[in-house]
Order: sequence, then structure tokens, then C-alpha cells
Amino acid sequence: MTDKPTLNGCELTSRELELVRAEIESLDVIERATDEMRELIASRWPHLLAKLHLAKLHSPEAELDGERRKERAPTCDGPSGPSRRPD
Repeated sequence: MTDKPTLNGCELTSRELELVRAEIESLDVIERATDEMRELIASRWPHLLAKLHLAKLHSPEAELDGERRKERAPTCDGPSGPSRRPD
């Protein structure tokens, strides 16, 4: 694969990918997942797709929470230190 995997707009290292996979494997069902997480699972570990809850949750609370996440703009820790995620 040529695309670097990302989550929350940050590139993932091989170690981070291993941790994400291990966490997903430890769960019976994933009730809520972002589109980005769903794409990551589908592209990297299609055998784990069955753990994703089929219905996406759409609620005013989820939308509000999404707006709060945008306002906080998470940082990515890279080789040169923390940097802001591009908007």
C-alpha cells in the first residue's frame, strides 16, 4: 500500500497501527466508529469489519461532540515534535 494510514488527520506509525489493531481485536463489537476508523479497518484488516456496528449513530449529541473535536484540533506527534493537524 502506498498511502500512509491516518487517524484523526495524523499519520500512524507501524507501532501505532499494531496498537489500534490489537485494541480492535480485543473488542467484541465496536458500537461507534468514525468514517476514518471504518476506512482504516476496511483497508488494513477487512477480517475485522464484522466487529463494526452496522448502523452509524446520528444524534444531535454526536454532531455537537464532532464540532467540539474540530474546535480542539488535535495535534500529531511526529519526529520533529507536536504539530497542529491541517484543517
